[in-house]
Amino acid sequence: MAKQFNGPVTFVAAVTMNSSLTTSGTNTMTGGLYARGGIVPPQANAGALVDDNAVLTAAQMSARVLTFDGSAPRTKATDTAANIVSGLGLTADNDSADFYIINTETTNPNFKLTLSAGSGVTLVGSMVVQANAGDSHQTHGAQLSGSASAGFRIQRRGASAVHLYRIS
Repeated sequence: MAKQFNGPVTFVAAVTMNSSLTTSGTNTMTGGLYARGGIVPPQANAGALVDDNAVLTAAQMSARVLTFDGSAPRTKATDTAANIVSGLGLTADNDSADFYIINTETTNPNFKLTLSAGSGVTLVGSMVVQANAGDSHQTHGAQLSGSASAGFRIQRRGASAVHLYRIS
């Protein structure tokens, strides 16, 4: 049986859902959420990063899936931690958001994308997204199987501090 709420919902203990739940407004949960059927977030079209060294903004990260097709090796600094916290709606410490970058460059294995830290951002793990050029079974050079895409997790550590983890 579906449940629908037309106002804010606050959960203060663990919640187990075995049917659908629809809410509108601001919802707060201080316990765990166990969604037995899974959570299916909406996905807009992938955002295309510009072939330059401009800042990777919180707005771009919010698209969750980004593509990059470079004409040269590029480095993009992240937005500031304060902008990321605000732009991604990370309202409490340890809130997190994931995003993914797929490097679609197919002609030159050197045209990688590297992320660098904006103010208040701590990088953890490799921030290089290799080009998708060359033989995926190649064991030398830039291309290794699966390295042309990368998953990242942003974790709020404070109002103006985040960690950016490479998770895949």
